[in-house]
Amino acid sequence: MDANEASESRLADLPSGTVTFLFTDIEGSTRLERELREQYSDVLREHSRLLREAFERYGGREVDTQGDSFFVVFPRARDAIAAAVDVQRALGSHAWPGRCQVRVRIGMHTGEASLSDGRYVGLAVHRAARISAAGHGGQILLSSSTRDVVEDDLPADQRLVDLGEQRLKDLPRAERVFQLVAEGLPRDFPPLKTADEQELAEAAQAVLAPPWWRRRARVVLPLAAAAVVALAAALLLVRTGSEAGAAGIRANAVGLIDADGNAIDGEIRVDAAPTGVARGEGAVWVTNTNDGTVSRIDPVTRSVRQTIAVGSSPSGIAVGAGAVWVANHFDGTVSRIDPETNDVVDTIPVGNGPAAVAFGEGSLWVTNSSDRTLSRIDPASGRVVRPIKTDAVGRGIAVGGGSVWVTDESSRSVIRVDPETNSVAETISVGNGPTGIAFGERAVWVANSLDGTVSRIDPESSAVTDILAVAGGPGAVAAGQGAVWVSVEFGQRLVRIDPDAVDPKIVGDVAIGNRPKGVVASDDGVWVAVQESGRGHRGGRLIALSPPFDSIDPQIANTTDSVYGSSLAYDGLTGFRRAGGGEGTQLVPNLAISIPDARDGGRSYTFRLRPGIRYSDGRRVRPEDFRRALERAYELGGFLVEQATAVTAVLGGDSCSKGRRCDLSKGVVATSDTVTFRLSRPSPLFLFDLTSLYPMPAGTPSRDVGTKPVPGTGPYVIESYVPGRQVKLVRNPRFRVWSEAARPDAYPDEIVFRFEDLPQGVTAVAQGKADVLLGAVLPDQIEEARVRHSRQLHVEPQRATMFLFLDTTQPPFTDVRVRRALNYAIDRRRLVEIGGGPALRQPTCQVIPPTVPGYVRYCPYTLDPRPTGEWTAPDVAKAQQLIAASGTSGQKVKVWAWPEFGKEARYVVSLLGRLGYRARLEELKDIDVYFRMIFDPKTRPQSGIMGWFGTQYGSQSIDTLRCGFSGNPARFCDRRIDAEAQRALRVFAADPEAAARIWARLDRQLVDQAPWVPLFNPRLPYLTSKRVGNWQYHPYLSVLLDQLWVR
Repeated sequence: MDANEASESRLADLPSGTVTFLFTDIEGSTRLERELREQYSDVLREHSRLLREAFERYGGREVDTQGDSFFVVFPRARDAIAAAVDVQRALGSHAWPGRCQVRVRIGMHTGEASLSDGRYVGLAVHRAARISAAGHGGQILLSSSTRDVVEDDLPADQRLVDLGEQRLKDLPRAERVFQLVAEGLPRDFPPLKTADEQELAEAAQAVLAPPWWRRRARVVLPLAAAAVVALAAALLLVRTGSEAGAAGIRANAVGLIDADGNAIDGEIRVDAAPTGVARGEGAVWVTNTNDGTVSRIDPVTRSVRQTIAVGSSPSGIAVGAGAVWVANHFDGTVSRIDPETNDVVDTIPVGNGPAAVAFGEGSLWVTNSSDRTLSRIDPASGRVVRPIKTDAVGRGIAVGGGSVWVTDESSRSVIRVDPETNSVAETISVGNGPTGIAFGERAVWVANSLDGTVSRIDPESSAVTDILAVAGGPGAVAAGQGAVWVSVEFGQRLVRIDPDAVDPKIVGDVAIGNRPKGVVASDDGVWVAVQESGRGHRGGRLIALSPPFDSIDPQIANTTDSVYGSSLAYDGLTGFRRAGGGEGTQLVPNLAISIPDARDGGRSYTFRLRPGIRYSDGRRVRPEDFRRALERAYELGGFLVEQATAVTAVLGGDSCSKGRRCDLSKGVVATSDTVTFRLSRPSPLFLFDLTSLYPMPAGTPSRDVGTKPVPGTGPYVIESYVPGRQVKLVRNPRFRVWSEAARPDAYPDEIVFRFEDLPQGVTAVAQGKADVLLGAVLPDQIEEARVRHSRQLHVEPQRATMFLFLDTTQPPFTDVRVRRALNYAIDRRRLVEIGGGPALRQPTCQVIPPTVPGYVRYCPYTLDPRPTGEWTAPDVAKAQQLIAASGTSGQKVKVWAWPEFGKEARYVVSLLGRLGYRARLEELKDIDVYFRMIFDPKTRPQSGIMGWFGTQYGSQSIDTLRCGFSGNPARFCDRRIDAEAQRALRVFAADPEAAARIWARLDRQLVDQAPWVPLFNPRLPYLTSKRVGNWQYHPYLSVLLDQLWVR
């Protein structure tokens, strides 16, 4: 059969009836051909291969192809959608020569197929072709008829955005066009290239450059010409955004957009990374999260009038009742600023992880993201009058229409709270990742950060009436002065929405040029906080001084710094947003396209992988690699199965153990592009623990890889590892940005961890021989660092507890009275002073650290206990009474430590001696040896100093004291507490706030049983060199080294 016969045979078998026609072509193909020259034919061939593979995979029939264009028909519309998404993902992930981009526009229409002489004819074909021609490279467009067929069958990670009625060239009627928005694909495009747009351009061109025979008409009719020019300019502004904003706003500044919203009217540098912004009391108020300050800006002189120190990681800010209110995320407090004096006049304890604040209905409202509660504060007394259970993370809050509105990313909803009853009135489903929210212009406006949309809620009906596509990571929202404004962080622009109740629409935007954050509308314009975009900061070598890594194997590494080092080179299906402060607690999809809902009663999760991601050695990441990763974790006895109990719920895990081959084929099921985890029991924290399950390619051995790293997916690859000396990471040539939230581009070209003498680290960093000293500024060096290097010193609170463990199976600590006695006698203030003072340590009596869900202050072991639960002073007399009653005085006690905590250990030995025990110190010089010894069941140390860091939930703290846990040197066991802890996890799935109450109760029980002597919650000091910028501290990951700039 010759080529013509083959073509005729293929066309004769085309589907009939109702079909979906799909057209594609490459945007800018002429430019590509000019740039690539002889390489263009190879690019075109590879483009065609990728498209044909996707079309064939979903049953598409190729009707025709010309140059770079395809005409394909599908019997089912949903298959056309799936093929289009696969095409765009395949093109986006492909490594094209010369770093070029092949961007294809795709359009489709569903209609009746009319065949003539073996070919499709009719208006339906032309409609599909015109829809495709109106689009832009990377865009997928659908007609209304295709929308009607597929709308109810779209996967959870896809949605349609209404682009309105469009006049398509040569077609008799307007067509309502929809854009398909899919996770992992570009969403931000210019206006469609419709007949209106073409006619507008032609009209403008006719006036601006008329032919010779019309020049006299331009002179005769100047007003008419001016009108056409004005019309063209106005319409182009609506369609493409404001040219006035092209220059942008400088980084670390607050910008002012004029009242008409068409231009940048000014900017004020704040010399920090601004986050939230509020207007009131004659000023603009801005939170600087990384500096722990608030900037007061005079809107008249446009200058910073005062910088006010508040709490740790300030986020939300509001003005009301003659005061400025600031939520301090890491402190669990709200600062009240008097605008008359610019002083903090009150610090109000609220819940854990306060995030957003708003004033209205006569009260201040504060969301507590860790507790998932809402604190209502009486501004007159400055006290919380009512904590309200919302089960909402609450990154955004607004007050209006007689209600309080709170966003919740975990349920993809907005919670409506009735201030009359102080209870949840309604839950309203919105988009994916709702964060910012505003009430105004007769509606509630919600920014959905993960799907790039804005939802409009009618406050009368609580219904979502409109969804507008803005793309690029919408964050903050402001409503007022006849418009709605949305800051688009990754798109680096401010979008303006016409809030018309019948037909709200995007009417323009202002290019910011950097990353806009908080926004507020006022009479004098729109104020927006702007952070650095990072452009121009890529490159350089960053040297970090840290303690030695225990391993570079990501499934064995267990020390704080080695675990963090792994996070630079490896990724999980889920991840935490890579941003400092409270933003870093947001769980986002990483290697997965989206975060799925649990099925089968919380016992099944199915993830669809992002296509085209490869390991650093070039191999493709496959769904089965996650099964291999979990099997290997069991075979190695790694921390993931030892500590992250959520993943141990996977079916088959009970039969796996260290040193034996593990088979999880029933619990982890892979297809070509999905991986399903089947659990033996509901595991509410499963999605969080998956952040540390890094895929392992086939052939990865079930042993520590030593100095030869496992291939990873992150922006860096471990180039070399010299145990005890250094780890060097360089750029991963296979890495590409697939999510700005989960895995943004990295800045340094190299990151080197040097394991040097840390006491000399301050000098090395100060002299520029190193760039970062990781949490190792010694107490006697702190004051010098504060005086000489104040701008380079960063003190960061930790979700951690340092404690003295007491082996409850060995005398004298088998007696709870002795354990309580030591808790009474310990002078926590002395330990705080040893470690550098209250700026670096806060005394505690508890297992769960502050800001963690389940933390409620409690301390019975203090002189004159107070209802507020803080420790004030030791009660030695009470301790002596308990020891006398126990009859254990005179017994031997050995206290274990390593040099970093040698002073603290010597104090404990001295205290035990004063209490009547024969105590001595066992100090091991090597930290790795120390921890191996205290966890070795053969060693069985009586007592020793240690700490747990990176706690996300109260369950993790309680879990460290569970029966049989190898990381529990206190060897404490209370099966009733273990059972309650398991029940709390089950409760967490449906009611996180109730689970937190259970954790708080268990925390009190553990404090009463005293297997530990909790000492303090640390704040770690970090020092940077003068050439380092963009400091960001992540609540779970430590300093984001990949986001630092090396000047």
